[in-house]
Amino acid sequence: MPEPVKRRAFEPFFSAKGEKGLGLGLAVVYGVMARHGGEAAIESAPGRGTTVALRIPPAGEAPEAPPEERAEVLVVDDDEGVLTAVADVLRSAGYAVTVAPSGLDAIARVRERQGRFDLVVTDLAMPDVSGWEVVEAVKGRDAATPVVIMSGFDRARATRRAKELGVDLVLGKPFDIQDFLNTVRGLLAGRKRS
Repeated sequence: MPEPVKRRAFEPFFSAKGEKGLGLGLAVVYGVMARHGGEAAIESAPGRGTTVALRIPPAGEAPEAPPEERAEVLVVDDDEGVLTAVADVLRSAGYAVTVAPSGLDAIARVRERQGRFDLVVTDLAMPDVSGWEVVEAVKGRDAATPVVIMSGFDRARATRRAKELGVDLVLGKPFDIQDFLNTVRGLLAGRKRS
């Protein structure tokens, strides 16, 4: 693969395959490796092939948080591939993840839940109800709950509306997995579970 493609190969939603590729495979691999203290590296040259090398540390080097300390994250997206990939990355980082395949499902999960989620990550454009309505339901339940919006649309316009609703971050697709995980850790740092 050419150098510009190689540099972005681990980014979620980046694909050199056009409409056929979701850009999630290597992103998930990278997230799993990072969670376990491992490394993933790519060697590639146009016309010569590509090798993805994985270094996995011995068992026990990357301790997992006890279940009672694991933050609970709600991930909302109507695209099954995106939903699965984001949930897998968060699970591989040690978080307890609940998935919602639609905005209506997410709102129902927020309302029926005892207590609150520690973090909500939602897509913006969904066919039943928008991410904005999910945000309103989450913030209406507990205004302090951190919310991250993922959007493939105009990030500047989404950011303006997000500020009005108290959204903590708008991520443009594609995004870097390690930056995403660092953001999640930052939003959850010091939060007390209710």
